[in-house]
Amino acid sequence: MEIERKYLLSEEQLSLLVPNKNNFVLETRYYLYCKDDKEIRFTKRGAESFTLDRMEVLQDQTDEYFVRRKERITITEDEFMTHVKTIGDQQPVERRHFKLNDQIELKVYQGGRSGLIRAEVEFESIEEAKRYTPTFEHSGEITNTPIGRDVLLAHLNKDEIKQLLALRS
Repeated sequence: MEIERKYLLSEEQLSLLVPNKNNFVLETRYYLYCKDDKEIRFTKRGAESFTLDRMEVLQDQTDEYFVRRKERITITEDEFMTHVKTIGDQQPVERRHFKLNDQIELKVYQGGRSGLIRAEVEFESIEEAKRYTPTFEHSGEITNTPIGRDVLLAHLNKDEIKQLLALRS
């Protein structure tokens, strides 16, 4: 089970957390299926890590946290490339990823989604997620917004993303 809260960061706020961004890893993600709070996605991390995930929302979304079940399998590069061929002209969600610690991951989006920087905080329990207060500067919580979920972000164009980011500034 995955329990998360997500926060929007500015470049300046990101620099306070991670002054040197050389250790960020590029992730490229596509979606095979998105319907009824279920998704099947496949991801390339760096040059040699490929996964296929099935995600399912387990609890109604709130502004405070997000709960879902995640099933992950490792796939080969050939399997990844075969999936890429099946999804047509879908543009991938590309981001640079950095694990700050065991609880917080930072994600800096690329291409048409540039300008979006997220801190994602994972929890062991819903109670822990409800009690959590960030210890880092941020520009607002975006847990259950279109810019807080990659599956929703994948369907937004560059202008829609800029408009949503402007609303949060």
